[in-house]
Amino acid sequence: IFDPNITPYYNFSLKAVVLNGEDCYLFEAVPKPGMEKKVVYQLFKTWFRVSDWSIIARNYNVQYDAGIYDFNVKIKVDLIEKNKLLVPRSIEYQGNWKVVGKDRERASFKTVFYH
Repeated sequence: IFDPNITPYYNFSLKAVVLNGEDCYLFEAVPKPGMEKKVVYQLFKTWFRVSDWSIIARNYNVQYDAGIYDFNVKIKVDLIEKNKLLVPRSIEYQGNWKVVGKDRERASFKTVFYH
């Protein structure tokens, strides 16, 4: 996504937001209109805590169709600080992929961590 040959296909933004009661900067990259089939990342979001630039959440959507295989995977990760460490609060995953000669596979789960 940050390769000089790929960055022209994306719109990037940075804005101030509040996430889980914390002031954050939200960095987002999405494909420019019409470029969706040329790139793998369909969504890339990262929330940085303003006070120390720690990453407290990320959302990804990677999707691609190469003919002999295709995939569409969405991942959301939320982090929380415990004992001065950032640890997962929850992870959500939705995956859908296919390889020629194999059945389509799908998986979906949400894991919540209790610390």
